[in-house]
Amino acid sequence: MQTTSTDSTTTGSPLKAFIICYAVTLLGIVMVLLPILFDGVEKAMGDGAFAMMLVGGFFAVTAFFSSFVFRHRLRVYRELFREEQLLAHWCYREDEWRAFAGAELAAEKSVKKLIVLITAGFALLYCGLMAVLYPKLTVLMIGVGLTIVALVAGAAALSTRISRRRNLTPTGEARIGQHGVWLNGTLHTWSGGGSYLVDCRLDNSSDPKCLAFSYAAIERHGPQIHQARVPVPHDRLDEARQVITSLQPDFNKKLNERRK
Repeated sequence: MQTTSTDSTTTGSPLKAFIICYAVTLLGIVMVLLPILFDGVEKAMGDGAFAMMLVGGFFAVTAFFSSFVFRHRLRVYRELFREEQLLAHWCYREDEWRAFAGAELAAEKSVKKLIVLITAGFALLYCGLMAVLYPKLTVLMIGVGLTIVALVAGAAALSTRISRRRNLTPTGEARIGQHGVWLNGTLHTWSGGGSYLVDCRLDNSSDPKCLAFSYAAIERHGPQIHQARVPVPHDRLDEARQVITSLQPDFNKKLNERRK
């Protein structure tokens, strides 16, 4: 296996997201408690104090539960940077990586556009409902809704820009473990929180060939299937087949358990 590059261990770490979740949780709690603990705040803000409490409660609850997800992702991430726990560690030639990254970036952009539209729809629906229930807050809730939409769209644009900069590099790197995959800064995990590996197969339809991982993650309406594709260097096809053999007992066991 290849040794770790100097910059690899600082790319794609969930640590910052984990810390941000706790910071947003604390901010949300403060937004809820300020009007309760200080009468002057409630008098100064009027009906806006109630709106601030609603938004703060939403932030606090969402960020608090998200922190558990990022804590588990951080644990898997650290496992993937222990060479002795890896199933495979690949570095790519420039032509191999660029052929893969160009196609993946185009697919990612279309998916993120859809996510932005769905998230914006839910945000506007929530704020619109609050405006109907509390007409005095109409202007404020419209502002909150538009702000959420702007933040989501900005985050998606920034994420796409980061992905482009990360993937359109001269070479790439992949780390495959028992519980997840790290691909040039992108982390996929299939353990903890009800997540599990559904399938792992060799996709021969592209050049370079790819290991295609399908894994389920618990979301709002139950388990949702996600995909992760890892290009296989032309001289590592046998190692890719060994990865599939190593992971088969895990996903077969999970499927059998769910059938029961």
